[in-house]
Formats: sequence, C-alpha cells, structure tokens
Amino acid sequence: MGKQIMELGTQKRMAGEFGLKTIDDVMGFTPFAYHWEGVAGTSIDAVHVTAVLKGGTIPLVEKWERAHACNYDPTTSEEAPTIGEQIADWNVIALEFRREYYATYRDSDSDEDYVEIVLLAPTDWREIRRRVEDVLHKTKDKTTIYKIAKELGVKIYP
Repeated sequence: MGKQIMELGTQKRMAGEFGLKTIDDVMGFTPFAYHWEGVAGTSIDAVHVTAVLKGGTIPLVEKWERAHACNYDPTTSEEAPTIGEQIADWNVIALEFRREYYATYRDSDSDEDYVEIVLLAPTDWREIRRRVEDVLHKTKDKTTIYKIAKELGVKIYP
C-alpha cells in the first residue's frame, strides 16, 4: 500500500470523493468507519485518519456505525469531532488518510485500500533531500541502495 500526496481541489481519489478542496475542508472532515453485516456477507466503508507529529503518530477518533441486515442485532453508532477539533492543541506535521472499502459479497476488484497524505507544515524539500543523501552516504545495505536507484531510474550497470 503506497502513500501519495492528496491532491486537494481535484476530483482525484479522496479529495474528489469527499469534496476536499482546501485545508479548511480537511479540518472540517470527520473520520468514519461503517461496518455492515448481512446474509450475503460483510462490508466496510471507512476513512481512518492518523495525525503525524515529530515524536510519532496518533490515530484520530472516528465516527462509526455497526449495522446488521437482520433485525436481531441493533444498529450501534457513535459520533466523533472533526479533524480540526481533534488536532487543535497538537503540533501536527501531516495527516495520513487511509481509505478502506471492501465487501465480501462483491468482486474483489471493487475493494480499495490506499493512503494519501496532507502536509500541514511548510516542507523544506531541500533539507529533506539533504537528509536522504546523508542517509544514503552512510548506508552499507546494498539492497536498499539498489531499490532506491531502481525507483529513481538510475542506470545501475554500464
């Protein structure tokens, strides 16, 4: 499951699906997890959000609902605050949005599980590049160097 930057204001992936055009829209979004069970199978529709801080990560509280197609199991649910309300007192660098959708009674091609990132702090890409170069200079693991070279399209053999 690769991570990519969320393209706010586009119709791509989660930004388009949930109308996330600006950081204000992101802050007003509420993470959710809906679970349904029935005779034909189960399904999950969720967006899990994790706050990334300098010292680690914190999963955010989700609005959730659990329902059953048969009436013998009551539907249970709980509300949750928006992202902005949850992270207001934290020094958050980025938010990781994980989209999860699957249904056991459907074709597996309709399943989704991917991560998009929203950067919240100004990013100094020059500094990040310098840090990556420093780590590469110090690494002795040839497999890691090979994988990075292939990812970047570096010619390995003359």
